[in-house]
Amino acid sequence: MEPPQLLLDPVFLLTPAEWLKIARRPSWFNEKYERGYILTYYLRNFPPPEIKSVAAELNLPVINLLDIKNFNHYTVAPEEFIYLFANASLIYANSFHGVAFSILFKRPFVNCEYDDESTRSMGTRIPSLLKMFGLENRTVYTEDFHKIKSPLEIDFSRRDEILLLERMKAFKFLSKALGVEMPAELNGGGYDAQ
Repeated sequence: MEPPQLLLDPVFLLTPAEWLKIARRPSWFNEKYERGYILTYYLRNFPPPEIKSVAAELNLPVINLLDIKNFNHYTVAPEEFIYLFANASLIYANSFHGVAFSILFKRPFVNCEYDDESTRSMGTRIPSLLKMFGLENRTVYTEDFHKIKSPLEIDFSRRDEILLLERMKAFKFLSKALGVEMPAELNGGGYDAQ
């Protein structure tokens, strides 16, 4: 029996271009957001209040996707979700998929860890993902006041190489598990990370 393999989350098996084929700008998206915005995506918690000061420093509005008080933001459709992640100036999240889409679309992000049981119980998915891409320095904690030095500066220089290798590994595993031949464009490097 082979040992279990750590493979990419299915989010990464599509390229950004493939995801963008379904992306759609929300109808409420207006000139206020055209010059940029901070996107927040927090599961089980509200975004930390410190994000308001970051938004003021950067002179950017905030779109909080899970703000139940804002019907438009709270009810975005999947294709609008993709659009908002792909075009954000900066993303604050405590969600695996918030971090994953940030990496996929090469958007500056901050992974905010809360010091409570509700978010610690989400497991090791985010730290493993950050380690895979060498982005462990993007996590902040309560004692950091949820701030990161130069939040718009992020090193994605190895992202394409890592993503291509990890996709090949995942597609080879799936091909073997399903007993199908891997398509030629995936077998031999023809699959672009972009």
